[in-house]
Amino acid sequence: MKLARLDRAERWYAGVEALLFLLILAATSTHDHYTWWNLFLVTVYDVAIAIGVKSAQSEWWLAIFLSAFTVVIGVVLMSILSCSLLSQIYYEEGPFRYTAGNFAVHYLPLCRLAVWPDTTLLSLKGADRPKNQAVKACGPIILYTLLFNANTIYGCTKTSPAIVSLLLVLLPVSVFTACILHTCAHNDTKAPKSVYEFRFSRSE
Repeated sequence: MKLARLDRAERWYAGVEALLFLLILAATSTHDHYTWWNLFLVTVYDVAIAIGVKSAQSEWWLAIFLSAFTVVIGVVLMSILSCSLLSQIYYEEGPFRYTAGNFAVHYLPLCRLAVWPDTTLLSLKGADRPKNQAVKACGPIILYTLLFNANTIYGCTKTSPAIVSLLLVLLPVSVFTACILHTCAHNDTKAPKSVYEFRFSRSE
């Protein structure tokens, strides 16, 4: 019963969040920030959850989570690399609007996905799903780095563009590598025992 109520709550919340993000996207004149790309992906995911697409969570949760996590890591790196965009927005919008907007577009998607995760992701029946979803997460990020110069957009003038692009892609690629290792380990546990191992176990 608790899981059923939680599922219903997710569908209602997903619908409200999708509406919020659609309003934010519609109010934005330019979409050359990866934050807006991520909001679009989360919005599509939310709509799928809200209307009851059963395969949405099992096929896309990790991919959307990695995209949202990349955004949060990007904000942290922007602060570390002294990128000027955040401070510029702070002075233009003021502390209240900056804090509210910063949380809504950068952190809220990740929090929402963390509250309602795909609990079957690492199950034995879905051993290949993490790897497949990591590939899905790489796609939009790689496409973004090919279309836009993140250094210019975010004001990271003290850092090489190649380093910024590498950092953006590094997270989903790292997860993809980890998923490959997880799949290999899973396949090893399913492998039948050798004749020697079988005989040894019988002798015991």
